[in-house]
Amino acid sequence: MPDPERVDASPMNGQALKHRPDTTPANGAMESLERLLGEHWGRAMWVDACRRAGVSPRSTPTPEELRRVAGELAEVPGPASAVGRTLTGQVAVYEALVRDPSGASARTRFA
Repeated sequence: MPDPERVDASPMNGQALKHRPDTTPANGAMESLERLLGEHWGRAMWVDACRRAGVSPRSTPTPEELRRVAGELAEVPGPASAVGRTLTGQVAVYEALVRDPSGASARTRFA
């Protein structure tokens, strides 16, 4: 087993993994796609996933709409799939926090 103090974690600091609390999950997902695929292809991937999910790419999507878009992204092979799976997790966390903003249910479940 490697020594935890000697493991090189620098690849984990990549551009696609940055968290920005000042952006919505939808914007964050689109920005991740743009960083991974380039501005043109990332935006095209987002618009295509929205179209397939029946969601307007210009609207502010509901959590259910985001889940559908995330599902469409997760079906695409490559980096877009990782963005879709991450977005699915973000929607689940958001919905859990909305149900119980104090986080009490999460603490009792995972404590």
